Formats: sequence, C-alpha cells, structure tokens
Amino acid sequence: MSSLQNFKSCTLFQWNARGLCSKLSDFRQLIREHQFPLITISESRVADSFRLNNYQLYHSERGGEQSRLFLGCRTDVTVVEHIIASHPTNEYVCATVGLGKTKLTIITAYIQPNVPFDSGRLDQILRTTPTPHVVCGDFNAHNQLWGSRKTTSRGTALADLMEKYGLLCLNDGSVTFLKNAKSGSCLDFCFASSDLFNKMSWHTDLETRGSDHYPILMTLEGIPSRKKQVQSINWDKYREMANQGITAATSDEEIIPTLSYSLTKATFFQFVRQNENACDQEYSRLCALRRKAERKALRTKDPVDMRASRRAQLHIRRHLEKLAKKRWREICRNLDVRKSFTYIWKIIRGLRRSPQQRHPFKALSLSENQSEVDTANKYCAFLTSGGTHSSTISTPGHTIAAATNESLNLLFTIDELNAAIQGATNSAPGRDGVTYNAVADLSQHSKLRLLEHYNNSWIKGALPQEWKIAKIVPILKPGKPPTCLESFRPIALLSCIGKLMEKMVLGRISWFLEQNKCYSEQMNGFRRGRSSTDCIIDLTTSVEEGRAKGHTTTALFLDITAAFDSVQHEAILMALADLGLGGRIYKWIYAYLKCRKIYIDTSEGNSNYFDVVKGVPQGAILSPTLFNITLIALKKHLPRGVSISIYADDICVWSTSRSRLTVKLRLQKSLHILASFLGPKDLQISPKKTVAMAFTKKSMEKYPILLGGHTVPYVTVHKFLGININRNLSWTKEVNSLKERITEATNVLRCLAGTAWGCNCRSMILLYKSLVEGLIRHSIPHLTNISLTSKRQLQGTLNKCIRICLGLPRGSSGPGTVAEARCLPLEVLQKQEIVRIHLRHKTQHKNHYLSKIHKKRPNSSYGDALGRNSDNIPKQATFTEFSKIPPWTLRKMDINLNIPGILAKHQQSSLVMLQLVMSYIYEKYTRTTHIYTDGSTTATTSSSAFFVPSRFLARSCRLNHHTSSTAAELHGIKE
Repeated sequence: MSSLQNFKSCTLFQWNARGLCSKLSDFRQLIREHQFPLITISESRVADSFRLNNYQLYHSERGGEQSRLFLGCRTDVTVVEHIIASHPTNEYVCATVGLGKTKLTIITAYIQPNVPFDSGRLDQILRTTPTPHVVCGDFNAHNQLWGSRKTTSRGTALADLMEKYGLLCLNDGSVTFLKNAKSGSCLDFCFASSDLFNKMSWHTDLETRGSDHYPILMTLEGIPSRKKQVQSINWDKYREMANQGITAATSDEEIIPTLSYSLTKATFFQFVRQNENACDQEYSRLCALRRKAERKALRTKDPVDMRASRRAQLHIRRHLEKLAKKRWREICRNLDVRKSFTYIWKIIRGLRRSPQQRHPFKALSLSENQSEVDTANKYCAFLTSGGTHSSTISTPGHTIAAATNESLNLLFTIDELNAAIQGATNSAPGRDGVTYNAVADLSQHSKLRLLEHYNNSWIKGALPQEWKIAKIVPILKPGKPPTCLESFRPIALLSCIGKLMEKMVLGRISWFLEQNKCYSEQMNGFRRGRSSTDCIIDLTTSVEEGRAKGHTTTALFLDITAAFDSVQHEAILMALADLGLGGRIYKWIYAYLKCRKIYIDTSEGNSNYFDVVKGVPQGAILSPTLFNITLIALKKHLPRGVSISIYADDICVWSTSRSRLTVKLRLQKSLHILASFLGPKDLQISPKKTVAMAFTKKSMEKYPILLGGHTVPYVTVHKFLGININRNLSWTKEVNSLKERITEATNVLRCLAGTAWGCNCRSMILLYKSLVEGLIRHSIPHLTNISLTSKRQLQGTLNKCIRICLGLPRGSSGPGTVAEARCLPLEVLQKQEIVRIHLRHKTQHKNHYLSKIHKKRPNSSYGDALGRNSDNIPKQATFTEFSKIPPWTLRKMDINLNIPGILAKHQQSSLVMLQLVMSYIYEKYTRTTHIYTDGSTTATTSSSAFFVPSRFLARSCRLNHHTSSTAAELHGIKE
C-alpha cells in the first residue's frame, strides 16, 4: 500500500512530535487534509488550552505541570474519557471510542526515559477499562519483540503485561526513532487485543516531519468513510403532490400522512466529497525537498545532511505561517456583515468555543456498555418518572361552564391560520417530518382544507395522536459530563401542523387573559410588552426606596424543582375553569394534555413510547401560557406588606420594614403560603437552591427562615434573571462579569481585524453593536448607582473594544474613539435604555405598574435617573390597547392596491391620473366617509397628516423621532 493510501485509510495517527509548537503549521495542514479519526501525540508540550479544529482533545495529568501527551478525537467520533490519576513522569490518556459499529478502548502513553516505570498503573488501567484494547505510545522501552536490538527491564515488564491481557504487537520491526544520522531504534509501538489484531495494519511514514520519531499510521478495517450528506427538496414537485393529495383526501386522518408522504417523495439526498484543504504548490515543493534531504542523510549517515533536513523543515514552517496569515487576512477582508452575517457568526462561534463531540448521547450508551435504544428507554423513563402509570386525566369534580365570552368558541378563520403561518419561525419538524415551510407552500384551497381539519378538531375537542407525540433530542448541558442522565437537557420536537393549531388557540387565550386583566401586574414572563428587566427594576427600586426611609428589605429567591415538567394537569384545567375559559377551549386543552407520549429516535432504531402524565408539554407553543395560568392566583394569597415578582418559574418575594423581625415573620408566612399553594400542584420549592438576601449589613443570624425543616441560607450575591445582585446594590460583581464578557468579545474581534488588515470598519462596528452593546443593554439600566471608578473601568473596556474595531493605536483618545465610531458612550447608552424601557411601560400598557416609578419611588437611583431624563420623554404617549372586540370576529377589510386604468407615472399625465382616481373613488365609495392620509420623511425628520373632507377636519404634525414614510403614514391613519 502506498504512503498516500496509508494516510487516506488511517484510523489512528501516532507521533512523538518532540515539541509540537515548532511543527504546528505543518501538523495542522496534515490533520486538516486527512482528518484522521484519532490522533495521539507524545512530547506535545502544549498548553491545556491548545485547540485543534474539528478535534476534541484529552490531555494527560501531571499535577499542575504542562502535559506532554494528548489524545485527539474527531468530533463525529463517540468518546468516553477514563480519568487517570496524575503522575509527573508516567503519563497516560485513556478513552473508550465508538467508530461505527466498532468499540474499543485506546490507551496512549508517554514514559520519560531514565525514570522508574510503574507497571502497576498500566495494569490497573487495563483491568478497569472495557475490552478490546489498543495500547500505543512512546514507552521508551526496548524489546526485540517490537524490533529493538536489545531488551531492557522496562521492555520485559511491558511484554509480560501485554501477554497477561492477550495483547499482540502490531509493529513490523521498522525503525520509529532516529537517535542521530547513524543509528535508530524502536521506541514507539502499538499492541491490540486479539479481536482487533487481524483487522489492523501498522505503517510508519516515509519522513519524520521535523521530529526524531517517525509518525505511525494504523488502519482499522470496517470504519465507515467520512461523507457529508446534503438534503434538497423539489418544492414544485412537493406542491403538486401535496395539493393533489389533500384535494383527494376523504377524511381528516389522511391530511398529515399526505403532507408527510409528499415531502418525503420530493426530498432527495446526495453525498458530497469533503474538502481536503490541499495547500499550495510551494508547500508540496518544500515537502519534496525535505524528504530528499532526509533520505540523503539516512543514506550518507552524515550529520551535516541531517541538519540540512532540519533546515528544510524550518522553511516549511515559515512558509505555512506566512500562508496561513495571508489566507486568514484574506478571509477577514472579505467578511461583510451585510452579505454573510450567518457565516460570520459561524466563525465567531468557532473562535469562542472549543470543539465538542457531536453525539454525546451515544457516549452515554458507550459508557454503560449498552445499546442506544436501551439508553434511550432509560432516559425516557427518567424524564417521565414521578408520575402515575395511568395516562388519563381525572375529570374535575365540578361542572365545567361554558366560556365566559362566547366568541372564544367560534370556528377559526383563514386569517388566523395565515397569521399563525406567517408568525412561525424556522423550527425542526416532529415525527411526521412536515415543516412550517411545507405548510406555507400549500395552495389556498389546501389551506382551507387544513383549516377545516383544525375546526373539526376544535368542535370535537379531540386531537390527532400524531400532534401529541414528541420526539426527544437530548442535548448535553454546558460543562456537564456525558456519562450521566442528568447531564442532558431534553429538546422536544412536535408536529408543526399541531403547533399551528396551538398558535391559533394561544391567540384567543392571550386576548381573553389580557382583555379581562386576569394576570397580576407582577407576572412578566411570556407576555407581550413585558420583560425580565421589569422584575429587577421592581425589586431594586423597592429596596432603595425603603433604604432611604431607614427600612430593611429582605428578599427570597425561590427555586421550583423541574417546574414545567412537574405541574399537574388537573391544576392547569382547574385554573382554566376558574378563569372562565370553559367551552371548547377547556375541552380542547383537556384532550391536548391527555395521552401525550415521548420517544427518542436513535441510529439503532426508535425507543419505546412513554406516557407523559404531568407537566406542560416541552417545546409546545401553549406550555408557557398554561404554566402562567396555574400561578395567576398566587399573588392574592400573599399577606400585606409582601411584594412578589414572577417570571415563569423564577419567583422572588420580598418585604420591607423597620424591624428585621417583622420582615422575617412576613417572609416565613409567605413561604408557608407559597408551599401550600404550589404543593397540591406537584410544584416543590427546592430547599437547597432557595436563598435569601438581606439588603443590609446587619446580621440576620437571629432571624432564620425555614423551609421544610431546612434553614434558608442568607447570601450576599445572587444571580436573578441573568443579573448579579449584591446586598448593597453596588453591582460590583455584575460590572466585573460584564468586563470579562466584553474582554472575551474583544479578543474575538481582535482575531478578525488589525490596524492594517482584516474586516472593514463598518462591519466591525456592527459586530461590536451585536456582541458588546447587545450584551450590556440588559444590565446597563440597573447600574444607575455604580461607583465612578466602576463606570470609568467599564467605559475603558468598551473604548478598547471600539479601538480594535477601528484599527486605531493604543494611545488613541477614548472619547475620540467613541465619536469616530459613532457609537454611544456608556452614560448615553444607559439613558437611552432607561427611556426606552419607560416608553415601553407607557405605550405597551394602559396602566403599567412601573410607568410612574419615578414618582412612586423617587429615592431610588433608577427613579432619579428617569426623573432627570424627563425632558426626553413625550408628555402624551399613546398606548397600545388590546381590542375589546375579539380580533377574529372583525370583518375582513376590503383593500384595493390597484385602480383600473392607472399606468406608470411616466406613461400618463397627472391630470388623467387624477381624473381616474376621483372617478373610481366617487363611484365605488359614494356612501362612505373619505379619509386621506400621507406621510413624508427627510434625512432628519418625519411628519404625517390626515384630511377628512366631509367633516372639514385636517391635521398635520411632525413626529418626535425619525422614521420611514410608511410608518409616518400609519401614524396619520392612527390619528
């Protein structure tokens, strides 16, 4: 087999690099070109933070010293690492890997010369890890068994150990180490279990590639080749088949299979070759010169020729470094946010994150030595544990009345369906494989037939079982090991057709809840015009206002264990009935929650189907609102003097008083009430994760708060809704966190541009606004009372980032840098966000409970900042009010965009066009009121106007902000 074929079929690449940093450019090019599934490098001498594109690296432990050994696994390889105790001289890395249907444990080692060899460590590794084994590395051991001229005690001990575990040597006697130009030996070897021995081949490379060891290429038969599969859909074929199938369907049960079948038939797959990333011709020429020089040195045994081969390696390194820099700068120069924003984000994610294995759930199966289907069944059982075995919901004991508003029971309209389709974002399909795009591509006739299917479900109060089956995709949580069930977060994929029905039902429920003011003001989660920022503003302003009056505030941050997965279905239905959401809505949601199932699709087949008997459906459209409904009555149960903030399952209660004892008693009573309210709904407050924070320096040891027999700990800092809150509200930790994240983003941007190269300034500033300004906008409204030093440090961090984006020198003026970039200084950005939040409070709701915060809590820093910016706030802000008439009952508007006879402006005179317009208006709209509106805009201002001839009413105004002409005209219509 030729050398090139050895590289192409290589499964395990082994090499003692003798210092990888000096050979890194050549090594990266080799790995990029051949993409070996496994690589093991001895004497690497790289930091643990070293990264290799498309490889997850596992380093040996040396007790805090620099590792000299690592194992690299391609990200599509399933890996389970076995932790090996650190040792200064006997270094090991061990992992069990899955390569297609082949599973093996690879043990790679580097044992320094002239140090004691601890054979017991290797014996323990072999004894405690699953078979079959592959043992390789540089043991610095001689034995005639693998080709050495002599046998040492270390070599004898290794040979005895390999014989004990039935491992056979793969070496063919070739020299793997060149001591000098005149002598060589075999120090790098590989042993494999008898099960693998006949399937593996062992070869050395033709050159050392700058080291004193030859790279070793090992091939394992039966490993599938790496191919990239591309999916394409023939949308014309799909539309034709789907529309014909739906027209021919005789029952509702045939619609979903018809769409799924049509999409399957219109989808085709093709395999494309992976990019081999070949380098330029100069690199090939230099490699040939290096091989020639090395062969000459081996032939002549002359040290001068050996040094010549080393110089050839130096030329390759310099060439590749220059080429890599040139190519990277060319890539950065061509980046344009306006054209390839998705591509830029892909690059940024690659710069920020280390490569991780793509299929960590397979690693769980590998670690437990069981099939993927068995692991999937175990995980589904874990998700559904804690519920009863029955999949039915008990009927409530009270009689369900009709809906309070009869319009809720009306059939759905085509406008509601079109709105649901237009509002749908890209989402992975469920078990049926039908996407939102597939539904949007249907003809009007097919959509009407689908709407009929939805209305039949609405009338009968029954759902197709397909809508209630969720395909679970386990996603590994960041920083968690893949060997535990608890490390995975379940992502549920539901039928997109069913989710469109949910969108229409949600529209009606949301209208009813908002119109009838069912929500308490303090519920901010999953509601239009609300934000998590409101919860933090309410808490912090209350604390500061109380502090100004000499009062003490204590807050309880509650953690509900698996809230969304634990709430009882009966509790949801009871809350619906109490709110007056009876009739068809109640019947439909009753059927929606009943008989739900989950399963996992693995590469080895599907798991069993498991019943879900509690919790709101994960990944469903209705789930957040249904969970909110169960907590609607919570506020009215709390005692006086206690405030609450609710954002989904994040709940905070606090109380303010002059007496710490009074505060403690109020919160203790509130905690008891909360536990009594949540308990019957199967919602449990976690004693371990619930914490209290007293916003005072006085000791609270004498005022403990108890939860289930456990004392709730008092903390000085707590992260609530993404913001680090400390007890003195100095925001020190939040500022430090912001600086760290801004610095991280700065380092990423530094990779994309320099003072004389890289991405253009406009794109860099847009990236700055996305990465950095978007990062601090969530925090900056709350940092109204940070110290001047913290403010200067934060602004300096921002200035540094902007300077890098513009390619300016280090000594550039901070204010000048911000002005040159046309970005907002920190103080202006803070004012802008405070005003924006206040305008949202004023315009999105008629009487938002925080809309007058600067008058109710003037002693708070936020209220003070808002009061100082009152000149920038419109005095008469119009608010968006929910329509009192159900939107689905409104008569469809007659909109005409064309007037008969009207041509382009350059084809008709204005008098003719005016005559045609006036004739059309007064013939078709004789008995109607005519209202004319217009909007105009300049470079800096916008204005709107309207005119009602029959009432002699006209008005024009200039808007207080610059906008488009369309928005200006809409303002005129609204007026």
